[in-house]
Amino acid sequence: MTDRPADQGAAGNGTAGGRVPLFIAILMALYVLGEASNTMFVPALPALVELFGAPEAIVQYTLSGYALAFAIGQLLFGPLSDRFGRRPGVLAGLVVFLAGTAIALLATSIGWLILGRVLQGLGACAGYVGARAMVRDRFGRQGAAPVMALLFLCLSVAVILSPVIGGLVVDGLGWRVGFWLQGGAALILGLVCLFALRETNARPDPHALRLLRLLRNYADLFANPRYLAFMLTHSCGYAGILAFFAGGAFALTDQMGLTRQELGQGLGLVMVGFLLGIVAAMLALRRLGADIRLLVSISTVLMAVPPVLLLLWSAFGILDLTGLMVLEFAFMFGTGLMAPNTAAGVMLEYPDRAGLAAALLGCMQMAAAAVATAVVSILSVRYGVEAITVAQALLGGAALLLFHLLVRMGGRRGAVGD
Repeated sequence: MTDRPADQGAAGNGTAGGRVPLFIAILMALYVLGEASNTMFVPALPALVELFGAPEAIVQYTLSGYALAFAIGQLLFGPLSDRFGRRPGVLAGLVVFLAGTAIALLATSIGWLILGRVLQGLGACAGYVGARAMVRDRFGRQGAAPVMALLFLCLSVAVILSPVIGGLVVDGLGWRVGFWLQGGAALILGLVCLFALRETNARPDPHALRLLRLLRNYADLFANPRYLAFMLTHSCGYAGILAFFAGGAFALTDQMGLTRQELGQGLGLVMVGFLLGIVAAMLALRRLGADIRLLVSISTVLMAVPPVLLLLWSAFGILDLTGLMVLEFAFMFGTGLMAPNTAAGVMLEYPDRAGLAAALLGCMQMAAAAVATAVVSILSVRYGVEAITVAQALLGGAALLLFHLLVRMGGRRGAVGD
């Protein structure tokens, strides 16, 4: 498959080279909004149990519902961005996100709050998938992986800070203030995109929304072992992160005795591992010219080993907070090393269908996260930290086996990173 010069196409329709810093800043904000909104909300979960008098498992649907909407929505916004362009999809998504935020702010029951969170997830996914596709449009084959690493670096900083901010806000000002912050950020971002974001999809596909064409395109993606290798590995890693956030919200407070503020700080501290993993990926890509597949291969080992060690440690009855944090830190480092490389890999396999490829990746990633958070949320109430470590061990082991098996099935000829 030919790799058209995306840089030239983008420049031709208004994404001027001199505006690259502003363009990347917009991509960062679009990419961060959904994840930061989700992780900022986590420290509020115990307070919502008390406020609405709902079971913990029901309150957890505010996370799994968000993740599921984020997943399914990308199957809509990805093809839409291939057909009509990236900019309209991003703007529409921000409007939906603001509507969901308003519903969450006004919620008087857990049902209305879940609905607001679902709409937030549906809207946020447009910027997430759009930013990935715009990276491919603007920077092409050679520049996609380093720029994706930069986006993940920004994302990791936001994910580190947002639960800390969320914990402080919940304790000091109340859980609704977090939604005011999210809504204000989305409104400002929407205005910036309206006036400053130029279209990057130089060749919209007029047939992108035809049902038979969509089905054939998705079948083509699923038939490519290399695409599956990147997509499934990415999905397993992301689900492992969300499993820790979902189960940790209660396990770390109930089992480990952390306060809500300490919970936010603990979640942020663990995510420093994700940040360092992304920095390592950037250095390996830029300074060492490392192969994408080699970095993903190393990351799968780092994702598989720490949760197994946690299980063994727990089996001997000597698991403590320090040991948990250290091994979770190692797991997050592995996911950080993996994430930008797998995200770039799926789009480089299909340069002319970047929106579709990014959409399916995002859908599978969030679907896996939705299932993982739902299961861990239920089990962590009874089994605590052990439920988290079992989920992460299964996901890390699956990533390790699937990546190496599928890459071998796909063969080396023409593979990404060769």
